[in-house]
Amino acid sequence: MKKILLVFVLVLICPTWTTASNAVYDEVSTLGKMISGRIPKGSKIAVVELVDLEGNISSLGKFIAEELITELTIINGKEITVIERRLMMKVLEEQNLSVSELVDPSAIKNVGKLLGAGAIVTGTITELGDEVRVNARIVSTKTGEIESAARATIPTTGVVKKLMAMKSKSNLSQLTGDAEDPDNSQPELFFQTWQGFDIKLLGCSKSSSKIRCDLIVTCVSNDAVFYIHKETALFDNLGNKAVVVSVSSTKMSSTSIYQEIIAGVSVKYNILFDLTTKDASEIAALKLTLSKSEKVNREGTKEVVDFRAIPL
Repeated sequence: MKKILLVFVLVLICPTWTTASNAVYDEVSTLGKMISGRIPKGSKIAVVELVDLEGNISSLGKFIAEELITELTIINGKEITVIERRLMMKVLEEQNLSVSELVDPSAIKNVGKLLGAGAIVTGTITELGDEVRVNARIVSTKTGEIESAARATIPTTGVVKKLMAMKSKSNLSQLTGDAEDPDNSQPELFFQTWQGFDIKLLGCSKSSSKIRCDLIVTCVSNDAVFYIHKETALFDNLGNKAVVVSVSSTKMSSTSIYQEIIAGVSVKYNILFDLTTKDASEIAALKLTLSKSEKVNREGTKEVVDFRAIPL
């Protein structure tokens, strides 16, 4: 597999969730475009969570890995194969391995053989006071050697600090059977699972007349049709209700939208709402009215999935 040069530049200049999360997403999106142009057609790669120096997985490491997987799939999904993270983690569990143990060449080769992957993206995140150092490595599964590496330094502000503090359940604890302290467990920020879909809210922002919310929806079970209905609404921290102006994806736009999503594929949606007042500083509740069906002509039962306390 040709060497992949990663330039990992993640710059967060605003301490708010919305600006910071969008900055991370934009940089990972740019990174995905760079990588996709350097991967030979027909290649198969895997991406794992970035860990700290002790082998622990934070939500920041998980977030970067997830966004990179999504971006590579969206950009070049027909020409390269990006292995679903759950499949990768399942193989690690079956082999009694943690993510941090992928420094062992023999482990890399074995996992690569089982997955049929030519390379695995691994990396570490180290907190250094008011900065986070990110080191990413592309490791060949044929030789177990590092083909390329990249480094980034990002400020520990706002959302980055929150994500660093939120420890994901380590696959090492799953393997050893160690019980996780329920008092220390925390859900991911703005992420929910609904009816076989992972719904990730990237953030919301306001302009002079509109509020925009960005979602990434991933089908994790069987192929299905995903609907976002016009009853979707948001309520700001001043008590005002905003209605949908448009919902759009890469292929369509309307006041409501539906799209058939294949299992393992992610789709990005943008939802626009009328801005009721410029004084609002937070979305008290974003209420998504959704339904799912197996066929395009059937809407299914409508349900509400909501997110709370979203900064603007």
